[in-house]
Amino acid sequence: MARIRTIKPEFWVSEQIAECSTNARLLFVGLWNFCDDRGVHPARARTLKAEVFPMDDFSALQVQGWVDELIAAGLVALFSAADRQDYWHVLAWEKHQKIDRPSFKYPDPNSTSDQRNLDGHSTNPRRAPPPGRESKGMEGSEGDSTNAHRTPIKPETKKRKTPMPTDFGISEPVKAWATGKGFADLEQHLESFKDKCQANGYTYVNWDAAFMSAVRDDWAKLRQGVVGGKPTGSQKTAWDGAR
Repeated sequence: MARIRTIKPEFWVSEQIAECSTNARLLFVGLWNFCDDRGVHPARARTLKAEVFPMDDFSALQVQGWVDELIAAGLVALFSAADRQDYWHVLAWEKHQKIDRPSFKYPDPNSTSDQRNLDGHSTNPRRAPPPGRESKGMEGSEGDSTNAHRTPIKPETKKRKTPMPTDFGISEPVKAWATGKGFADLEQHLESFKDKCQANGYTYVNWDAAFMSAVRDDWAKLRQGVVGGKPTGSQKTAWDGAR
């Protein structure tokens, strides 16, 4: 269920926000509407696309790329919960969203140590959030007082998208992630991923994160029994529409 959120004017002149592309900024605002009252949303690009851009001809891969920008800018973190699902968490949400009678639909990101940025490193202590974010008509509770003890860190320089490294392969963190999620046939997934990225000139902020998304979304169609390894029309559209 979508929720009402408010943006302060300072949001639009925030240097941290300005690090991101226009579409990533818009996606960030839309993400707030569909997070629960802890700032948590399932890490599913297709779902987020349908929620925030239902009338736009964007692909799930494009949406994932914008989420990657937000993660690289320190605005969002990826974490895995006890249910073995991945989630996105808007950083420092509790400190700046004062919500009366909050409702929590998804796992608490503070209850797991597996909260990561795109490099697989912990995002705690969490950085201060961008200015201009607060809730509307639901103020009252001061939120989780434990956040006051978190030490903010300085904003990082925005990481740029780069072409695929010539020696790109399956890293140990990706292997560990795939094992935990039950994904197999990584070599076949890698071959399909590299072929498509090279053919279309894809660039990413973090190639491990991009490869994990491709495995999760089954770019190679290994879990759908595609004859001859050829992508379906919808899969080709998603590939061709990626940035």
